[in-house]
Amino acid sequence: MSCSRFYDLCLRFFLLLVGVSFSANTLANLSVKTDIESWQTIENGIRFAPNVSQNVQVSPQPEQQFLYVSSPKIQINVPQHVTPLKGALGQVYKLTPETTATLQLTSRLPVFSQIYLLSAEQLVSLQQHQTWVWGIIVTILVVLATYALISGSWWQQTMQYWFTALSVTALLFISLHSGLLNTWFGLPQGVASSSLYSLSIVLMMLCFVGLSKTVLVFKQNIQRYRRFFNILIVVLAAIAICTILLPTLYAYYLSFAACLVSSLICSYFSYLSSPLKQGKNSQRGYLSSWLLFSFAIGFMLMISILPVNWSVNFLLPAAITLHIFSMALSLAERHVGQLRSTVLHAQNRRVKDASLQYAALHDKLTGLPSQLALEKHFQQLTQANKNHEIALVVIRINNFAQLNHTLGFSTGDMVLLQMARRLNRLLLERQEVICIEQNQAQEKLALAALNGVRFAFLLDVSKQSHLLENLSLQLRQQLPEPISMDGIIVENDISLGAAYYPNDGKDLTALLNSAQTALDYGSQTNQLLTEFSPEQEPITPEQKQLALELKQAINDDQLKLMVHPIVEINYRKVVAGEVLIRWRHPQRGLISPQDFIHVAEKTGVIYGLTRWVLSAAIQELAKWQQANIQCQISVNISNRDLLQHELIDFIAGQLNKANVAANKLILEIREGAITADPQQAHDAIIRLDKLGVHTVIDDFGTGLSALGLIRELPLKGLKVDRSFVKSLTEGDTAKTIVNTVVDVGRNLGLDVVAEGVEDEEVEDKLRRMGCNLSQGFLYSQPFDLAGFVSWTQQWQQKQKQKQQQTIEFKPYNPL
Repeated sequence: MSCSRFYDLCLRFFLLLVGVSFSANTLANLSVKTDIESWQTIENGIRFAPNVSQNVQVSPQPEQQFLYVSSPKIQINVPQHVTPLKGALGQVYKLTPETTATLQLTSRLPVFSQIYLLSAEQLVSLQQHQTWVWGIIVTILVVLATYALISGSWWQQTMQYWFTALSVTALLFISLHSGLLNTWFGLPQGVASSSLYSLSIVLMMLCFVGLSKTVLVFKQNIQRYRRFFNILIVVLAAIAICTILLPTLYAYYLSFAACLVSSLICSYFSYLSSPLKQGKNSQRGYLSSWLLFSFAIGFMLMISILPVNWSVNFLLPAAITLHIFSMALSLAERHVGQLRSTVLHAQNRRVKDASLQYAALHDKLTGLPSQLALEKHFQQLTQANKNHEIALVVIRINNFAQLNHTLGFSTGDMVLLQMARRLNRLLLERQEVICIEQNQAQEKLALAALNGVRFAFLLDVSKQSHLLENLSLQLRQQLPEPISMDGIIVENDISLGAAYYPNDGKDLTALLNSAQTALDYGSQTNQLLTEFSPEQEPITPEQKQLALELKQAINDDQLKLMVHPIVEINYRKVVAGEVLIRWRHPQRGLISPQDFIHVAEKTGVIYGLTRWVLSAAIQELAKWQQANIQCQISVNISNRDLLQHELIDFIAGQLNKANVAANKLILEIREGAITADPQQAHDAIIRLDKLGVHTVIDDFGTGLSALGLIRELPLKGLKVDRSFVKSLTEGDTAKTIVNTVVDVGRNLGLDVVAEGVEDEEVEDKLRRMGCNLSQGFLYSQPFDLAGFVSWTQQWQQKQKQKQQQTIEFKPYNPL
């Protein structure tokens, strides 16, 4: 429903209410006159000239002993045997039956009043009738004033002040006009004909004008109209002061004349504007209210001047109440209009936000989920299961720029759209591919559109580690099917780059960077699928500087070797020591191996660093042999080191130079070194085995090992990653993994070393599983490599003391 329609219905309802009220008033009046007895009217009413006294003699009958004067503006002097009734509505006096009473009636204002002689029943009926009518009018004004106080926060603050003041001044004027003020507060007679009566109507008119100033809206010359309203308010304020200073009669005529002129001016302004600019219904209702109010004031002024005997006590209060109600409707209409505008704005904003959200979460051309949608879905997956192993694969369509130049950009867009649909359809055929969302057509979407000609999808690799390799081959086998566009056959090809959560990144941004790095790295050699490895990352200027400083550190003896013992679990015998490297930079302080080993592998410094570590380790191994310490020494080498056959020759030369047996040297390699280039890794491990050097796989279980390759290689051992060992006491999953690795090692005839053993409970569990070697803080923290001989001797001495302190008790057998 529009605001103007709401205004029109409310106004009609109020007019109907007023009409019903006055109809009921008339019926009640007729009922009093017909059902009880005809009222005895003295001379059919008396018209009073200003300040002229009239004497009235009354001789009541026994059944009519009450005198009622309809106008509260008349002052009455009565003899002592005539008693006024306190609390009665209007001027009511109790007479002595069959006793003549002479009354002197005077009025300061020109007024016509009827005087009745009533019985008790007639008086009660009349009081009920007038109480009902005046009660309706006063109740409406009180409700409107309360409405202004309660809902004023919806309006402008100025509107609330004006409307509240209007309600108060209207109540004051109507209570004076009806005589209610005399009844409520016991005021003396004639207050209604004093200057207070004129002052109240001027103040009420001033509030009407002030409120109209805030309600009316003008399309042009706004400042001129508002200036005129301000002048009118000032004039009315001056007239209000004059009503106090002037004689009562002049104040009366001046106040009503000023109110009539002001109401006509406001009626004209209402004609020129609309209270809320909401249509003609609102304008007609508001203008009609002003015209009715002007008519009521003009009519009251006319009957006070012309010698007519009309009693219209309810006309002006009813017009005032109707006009205030119309004002309230205008303000309510303003609020409803603002509320409707706010609701429409909110609805439009929601539609716009939904459209913007869809645009942000979807690609404009293909309709596929965007990178933002992919990120939201990825967060939901990882939050639900942090141990979820997920592969993020980035697909790039090759040679697409050439296609755009050949066929045009519009045709290129069509090719890209068909390619995206085909890729999405092929991916959805695999259960391991993770669906990102369903579109409005209930079509599943597993492919996300990145910028340009790149797409991405998520793959669950928890159960099948080599699933991505098979999937990429299937994509390549099916995608090159020609796409026919405008009679031209277009051949297509793709490249894929993959990164794995959580090893290659903890969030989608890091995974995307890793997958893109792998994709760019693989494009140099035209590989179909390239999986991310740290060596593929481009070298930054900071990393170049760190690599130069690392080269200098090798020559300046800034590097230090530490050792971490490896102990046989059952007999607590030290069997080996793993060499660890530390770098104490003169400016940067202690730098973690995780920070510079990665840079060394990318920049090639790793070759010189590995040779330095091997040379120092073999020299230390010679010292162990001289001290009769029959332990092996273990050195970590990178994937690049393993694939360098020159390194094997270097190891052989260092062993011969130090006169150390080759089987005392252990090389730890990662699983990625085997899977990156299986053939070259196989050849290198075969050569090391022929040389006599032992090779073990470090952090077994964290990569993508191929058991078939491991079974064919002459390996000597497996090292269980510390993350699995530390979790042995937390649940069955880690226990199952460690137990499986131990079984694999036992079945292949390999030693199994458990890293990260920190308490005897874990050691005991490993012993029961069949793991024979362990390494961790339970035995010792890493210490200086030069102190390994003394530490081992102390360890052996300590174990001998424990054995000597162990007493074997035999049971007592009596003879």
